[in-house]
Amino acid sequence: MMYAAQRLLLLICLLCFAMQGIAQYKDPTEQPSQPPQEVPQSPPATGQEDAPQKPAAVKQKNKKEGRRWAVGGSLGLAFGTITNIEVAPSVMYLASERLRPGLGAQYSYYSRKYSNTTFSTSIYGGRSFLQYVVHPNVFAWGEVEALNAELYDINTGESVRDWLVSPLLGGGYRQAMGEAGSFNLMLLYNMNYDSNRTIYASPLVIRFGVWF
Repeated sequence: MMYAAQRLLLLICLLCFAMQGIAQYKDPTEQPSQPPQEVPQSPPATGQEDAPQKPAAVKQKNKKEGRRWAVGGSLGLAFGTITNIEVAPSVMYLASERLRPGLGAQYSYYSRKYSNTTFSTSIYGGRSFLQYVVHPNVFAWGEVEALNAELYDINTGESVRDWLVSPLLGGGYRQAMGEAGSFNLMLLYNMNYDSNRTIYASPLVIRFGVWF
């Protein structure tokens, strides 16, 4: 009886050891479990990337720097003994903020009263000029004007065409109009004035100009 009880106790111990081994057994092919990780979500594709935005001041600066030419012209008026109506379309190169050379054409209607007659003719030619901006509203101006004019000789009553070359120096006032335009008023002095060979009433020349 005692022997049977010992065998039963031994069997129970063996079963306990076997169950413990099974519980501790680990399959070598089994991968360790990991907590799930969040996958970052990409923003939906729009087909194009947003371009970096430039500040408004930079855009305005680039716009100004990209402008290199201005067009316009001047109108000259003189009435009295000598009547001179002048139209001069021009183009100006904006070399810098201050220095601006340019070229222009010119047409004038000219009339001069003498004691016994009145002489009138058409005058045409061109000019090269240089503008230097001293202040946003003030500029210096120099030019060389070459005009083909019909000159009248009061002694003989005859006229002959000839070229008149006149250097003019002076300055003016400019008033801005809109973003790029300006209205100019100039006072110039004819350095080569000759009362017998001129289309101007005096050495002083007044002009009105507009630029776009």
